[in-house]
Amino acid sequence: GVVCNMLKFVCIITLILMVTSAVVDAQVPYCSNPQIYNATIDQQLENSPDMPAQIVSIDAFIPLPDLFNYIALAQFVSWNPLFNSVQTTDFELCGPLDAVYSNSQFLTPILPPNVNGPHYIIQMGCDPSGTQCAFGWWFNLFDQSGTLITYGRHTFTFTQSPTNKNVTTVQSYEKAAGPNVAANSIAWTNALQESLVDAVLGIVCLERFYQSSGALNPSDVANFCTHFSP
Repeated sequence: GVVCNMLKFVCIITLILMVTSAVVDAQVPYCSNPQIYNATIDQQLENSPDMPAQIVSIDAFIPLPDLFNYIALAQFVSWNPLFNSVQTTDFELCGPLDAVYSNSQFLTPILPPNVNGPHYIIQMGCDPSGTQCAFGWWFNLFDQSGTLITYGRHTFTFTQSPTNKNVTTVQSYEKAAGPNVAANSIAWTNALQESLVDAVLGIVCLERFYQSSGALNPSDVANFCTHFSP
């Protein structure tokens, strides 16, 4: 992990450029519905050469229980620049991530119009020890004819520091694959990096607010982190 306490915005730039294979494999159950989550296809995604996985890690000075209680709400997903708006008010494993999909500046030139992009929550909760939690969703993109052109996963992993229970290492992992990604690897890489940027900014903002208030009340966070408002 990278500790971003001082000179955070310098550290943010470093984080965005860090692409690593050291993925945290959280011991948190996945959705058991094979129509929602298929481990074989997930491994296919991991092995795909269509684009490199985009991974960022940052240490937040927030205890894991306090941080994940906030993450379990829908509010933080609105930081993702690939969503125009998020309709979900409650998250549940195997349930939909009901967001209005946005092609963003990077994907608009390469995706066909009227893309159907269902998102489903495939991992959510904490391990039995309570020292690691995860929240992840799977997405499929279909063109107007119903043909699958892209699929992928975005997973946040939260791990309590073994030396300081007040510190949580947050990792954001994103990867996509499929014919549209294979044909436009650079555009997809750029787009998912934009998502990582907002993930890092969001965690930094949560840390600042927690350090000043000692809590992560959703309505107060929304007022404090106004640069993430739709």
